[in-house]
Amino acid sequence: MARWSYILYKEKIYWCIEWDPSLIVLEIQQNGVLQAVSMRDPRPSFGGRVPLQADLEFQVDYEDYENHQYNLIFNAWDSQYEEQERKWMKFESVKDNSLEKLHFNKCISHIDNLAPKIEEFYQQDPEHFINKCKNRIEKWAGKGKRVLLKHKTPPLW
Repeated sequence: MARWSYILYKEKIYWCIEWDPSLIVLEIQQNGVLQAVSMRDPRPSFGGRVPLQADLEFQVDYEDYENHQYNLIFNAWDSQYEEQERKWMKFESVKDNSLEKLHFNKCISHIDNLAPKIEEFYQQDPEHFINKCKNRIEKWAGKGKRVLLKHKTPPLW
C-alpha cells in the first residue's frame, strides 16, 4: 500500500505519494488541471531500497542530508493515527468552514469525479486493473528524476 499526504499551497493540492522508485507528486489545480513528477529519493537507500550506482555517484554524501521524503509522507501519515505525533509536529485539523477546506474541496472534486469510473474498472477485474496501473506508472515514472540536495541536516548538538 502506498503511503501519501496532501499539501495545500496557493489554492493547489500537492499529493505526495510514496512509490518505487521513490516519490510521485501530483499537482491538482482547482480548474482540474493535473501535473505530475516522479522523483528519485535523494536518499537512495531509504525504505530498504538498493541504490543504483548512478544514485551514489550523483550525490555521494546523501546520508548527511535531511530526509525530506520521509518528512513529506510519513510525518503526516503517522500524525493521522498518533495523537502525540500530531502535538509534536503541530498538526491541526482544518476547520470545515475554512478557506483551506474550500480550496481543498475544489481541487479534490476533480479526482472524486473520476472515482466511480475507476471503481467500475477495478470491480471488473481487480488484479488486472492493479497490474495495468502499476505498469503504466512504471512506464511513465521510469527511474525518476534525481534532485540534488543543497541543505545539510544541522547537527543535533
